[in-house]
Amino acid sequence: RPFELRAPERPHRVLVGPRIGISKAAEQPWRFGLAGSAWLSRGFGHEKG
Repeated sequence: RPFELRAPERPHRVLVGPRIGISKAAEQPWRFGLAGSAWLSRGFGHEKG
């Protein structure tokens, strides 16, 4: 079966936050996740989108 990408049925809320567990450039918002995801180990402070 071929792999295919589809647009979501509804927009997702993407959360953004600082990197964790590092000291260099830790303030950069390079950590992203879906709101309500069970796969996030730590919460986010800001929402985007």
